[in-house]
Amino acid sequence: MDLDECRADAARRFGVKPEDLAYYTFPKTFGSTAGPFRQLGGQTMSTFQLDAFESPLTGESCIYCGGRFWKIARVEIYVT
Repeated sequence: MDLDECRADAARRFGVKPEDLAYYTFPKTFGSTAGPFRQLGGQTMSTFQLDAFESPLTGESCIYCGGRFWKIARVEIYVT
């Protein structure tokens, strides 16, 4: 998915309009070349850019990596 499709997907999951979502992007390092996804990957540290769309209703965010939905979580957990 491209960024607009990720925003639309997050809005659908939260039941809000896409323009109501706050957008954040940040890097995160994972211990595998597969990043946050459970699939075959090399055992090396790899940094991925994450995109998060925060719901104004819950404060939780839909987090995407490489255009794929990863999880729903609070962004402050990942942004330090």
